[in-house]
Amino acid sequence: MTSPKIWHLFLLFISLLSFKLLHAQDTLVIDAALPESEFHVAINPTDTNNIIVATMHGKGVTNDLRIYYTFDQGASWQTSSFNGVHPNYQGAGDPVLDFDAYGNAYLVNLSLFGGYSAVLSKSTDGGATWQLGTSIFLVPPDKPWLAVDRSSSSLYKDNIYLPFVNQFAGPV
Repeated sequence: MTSPKIWHLFLLFISLLSFKLLHAQDTLVIDAALPESEFHVAINPTDTNNIIVATMHGKGVTNDLRIYYTFDQGASWQTSSFNGVHPNYQGAGDPVLDFDAYGNAYLVNLSLFGGYSAVLSKSTDGGATWQLGTSIFLVPPDKPWLAVDRSSSSLYKDNIYLPFVNQFAGPV
């Protein structure tokens, strides 16, 4: 049985959250000429003021990514110059973000180069700049996912996991 004290704390939390949501201000980050879709958001576990949003920008196989980042919980936003497109690849899409236990951000997205590949990139400055990393050829993929083991008690701490959906066989 749940104690009345727990219920009171829960109701207080819901009330405060509702007040914050009802009084939140929308912030226009960019007025894009091309559509943006497949948004993904990650909050830095070492600095919750740092939030990164990645979107697919454009349509068709020539998509690129837009990466927006903030260091003030979304009161103001900047746009990274990184577009997720590998120099040898065509387009970028299906972005997914995560952070490691040290505040480094990771991005995985699909790109085309004689087939689909998942490209892993890393940012050490909260999403402002990115370094292209490993590319993994996938047949035929859809929406790679990303998880970083941040648990201090895990034998696999800092491992990066990249599951994806095979369009014909299901999750892999």
